[in-house]
Amino acid sequence: LLADISQGTRNFRVVCGDRTIKKGEIVAFAPLGAHVQGVLIEEKTLQGEISEGMLVSAEELGLYEEKLAVLRLDSTFSLGESLEKLYDPVLHCSFTPNLGHCQSALGIARELGAYFCLPLQPYSPSIVPAIQDFVIESTEDCSCYSTLTLEDVPSCSSPFWLRSSLQKAGHSPSFLLVDLLHYVTLLTGQPMHAFSLDALIGKVPSIRKIPTDTPLVFLDGARRVCPRGALGIYAEEKLLALGGIMGSKASAVEDSTRSYLIEAAHFSPTSIRKTSTAMQLRSHSSHLFERGIDPTLGTTALSLVAELLSTIAGKKVACTMQTSTLPPANRQIVCRKSRVEQVLGISMSIQQIEDIFARLDCPSILSDGEELEVIIPHYRNDLQEEIDLIEEIARIEGLSQSESLAPSAPLPPVPQDPFYRFSKKIRYRCLQLGFDECVTPDLISEKWAAVTEETSLRKKDLVKALYAKSEEFAVLRPSLLTNLLHNFSKRASRLDF
Repeated sequence: LLADISQGTRNFRVVCGDRTIKKGEIVAFAPLGAHVQGVLIEEKTLQGEISEGMLVSAEELGLYEEKLAVLRLDSTFSLGESLEKLYDPVLHCSFTPNLGHCQSALGIARELGAYFCLPLQPYSPSIVPAIQDFVIESTEDCSCYSTLTLEDVPSCSSPFWLRSSLQKAGHSPSFLLVDLLHYVTLLTGQPMHAFSLDALIGKVPSIRKIPTDTPLVFLDGARRVCPRGALGIYAEEKLLALGGIMGSKASAVEDSTRSYLIEAAHFSPTSIRKTSTAMQLRSHSSHLFERGIDPTLGTTALSLVAELLSTIAGKKVACTMQTSTLPPANRQIVCRKSRVEQVLGISMSIQQIEDIFARLDCPSILSDGEELEVIIPHYRNDLQEEIDLIEEIARIEGLSQSESLAPSAPLPPVPQDPFYRFSKKIRYRCLQLGFDECVTPDLISEKWAAVTEETSLRKKDLVKALYAKSEEFAVLRPSLLTNLLHNFSKRASRLDF
């Protein structure tokens, strides 16, 4: 395919193997003299035509793996502009399981804002949900269930910025709506799932426990058995998804789907972890639910999906939002100034402590002289006790402020047991006579136990450990000779004599 390329100030003719490019598209172009994957781009003659450069793919630019197709850019790029801004730094963050609130861009922004004293720009949802009486069998396992219904969604491809963001985060772009769900999940930490309205009988899903072991074909094409007691999303009696883990193939959406129902729920970490472990099935959604998410975030995430969809489509998409319940009240924990100073070993004023809690989005009220009633935001599942708040103060204030004290650990008195004193005397006497003491474990392998089988116990009489940590520590030693021979063989192999 011959393509005429404009760089703004100059035109080029390029031989290209991608026959899907269209007139007017903004694409990535490597002119003569550029280096792509260490190869110098030179003028070449291909099939009798001179190629004055090369149209490159995202993979050839080292951005991410994609089909070997020319990289399409969006209108934020002008003709002849350098592609340097494509190489945004990607941060790989690792968190302990109790920090579920950090598993998103929003959570990381909160942490950075608290550390650098920067205010977070809040997002105000534009859609007000209506209260819907969803059938939820166990409110302990599913405390909140929200849905967004989208009608007549136009067919359009995902813009470059959306595809690029997902690729950098390790997700493979699909089509617009699914890409938006993944993108908003990465932003907010709220997992969402889309159903085709055609798969919903009555268009109102219910959340019930699966009564018996039920086979289901999942989105990945694998057929698995959903265990009894797991949370299922039903349309009347038809099982559509395993709540919080993965949907079924039968209710999957496609690029041709025009009417959707998107769910955003708050599932119990214990329930999801139990089901996910039993089925040996992990997904991005189950990973987030197991660590705990904000129970009030569902409607916010759904509203953001609707707004982004309308912006990309260029017109307002008809939608309605419903939720099962209003946000619950915030928890409160009392934090004492005296306890903070006792644990951290530093002197702090009430005002300092209040300021730190304010930076952490935990407003506080002075209740009794030096006691603060701290209001815990819904997304901070890790803050359960006063000591957790003190740990947050230390994290923000810095442990370098604390006075270093040597740990005090008084030793207990030595027991004056006659047998202990006698055995100790014998041990010292043997060492004085030139003997070597050999301290060995009680557990050995069956292989080494067989070495002394003729002079000790037979294999069938060996005492086996119920929960051996390895084959090397599987049975009780039948004789001290076994350990001595084992040690001698190890020393002999190293010529340690």
